Amino acid sequence: MKIIDDISKIYITDTAVTVGKFDGLHRGHLELIKKLKEAREGSKSVVVSLDFDRPCIFSKKEMTEILEEYGVDYLVRLDFEDIRSFSPEEFVRLILAEHLDVRYLVAGDDFRFGINRTGNADTLKVLGRIYGFRFVGIPRIMYKNDYISSTRIRNLLEEGNINDINEMLGRSFSFTGVVEHGKALGHTIGFPTVNIYPDSKLLLPKFGVYESNVIVEGKSYKGITNIGIRPTLDDGEKPSLETYILDFDKDIYGQEIKLELINFIREEKKFASVDELKAQIADDISHI
Repeated sequence: MKIIDDISKIYITDTAVTVGKFDGLHRGHLELIKKLKEAREGSKSVVVSLDFDRPCIFSKKEMTEILEEYGVDYLVRLDFEDIRSFSPEEFVRLILAEHLDVRYLVAGDDFRFGINRTGNADTLKVLGRIYGFRFVGIPRIMYKNDYISSTRIRNLLEEGNINDINEMLGRSFSFTGVVEHGKALGHTIGFPTVNIYPDSKLLLPKFGVYESNVIVEGKSYKGITNIGIRPTLDDGEKPSLETYILDFDKDIYGQEIKLELINFIREEKKFASVDELKAQIADDISHI
């Protein structure tokens, strides 16, 4: 898959395009991509992602990996600030028609675009006749009596509701990072841990302890992950993802691992003593 960050320098012919924020790559977004592949009829598949200046639900690397799994040919990233003043017609003409030579356009039935969100599905049907593309509208997907959306996922992250998030994503909410040296305090209490520090641009779930799967060198292990500032041992300012991996004793400093969050166990708290913390960790492990 080719990634394009400056649309003004590229021209792709004969494309099938889907446009959106794609800031969650949840089941609704993935349905758009599936339909894109079905509708393209030989055209090159292009995902146009509108990037906003706010914390992301997942990393650009994870987005790239998922889109590659779905066989997308091009990912075009547009800074929303660069196009926010475009009218609906300008967006279609300047971006979709002139630079992407769009033949098929796939979007949600609720898709709004252009200045003040004045463009909608009906607008795309009209502009499609003018600029020579077919618009394919996709209904939104429901989960538990409400629509799946990135906003809903963001709100659930604040609550630590990983179960519903994973259902709406269609996969486990995860972090990927390189294992870094911490203060080795886990070793002193009998629960050695691995630490990764998330990018400051990533949205973190509610601080607390989670059941997790840890992917190391392609193999999955069960784990307990603390997300937060470790108030009993560290009380730091920079949040970390600290994981005790069950039945694992390898030195993996400097290696990249993936943490998949499975279930919220409890909130992060400060214990009165190290012995109380050790007892709580043992209890946490009993829940997985």
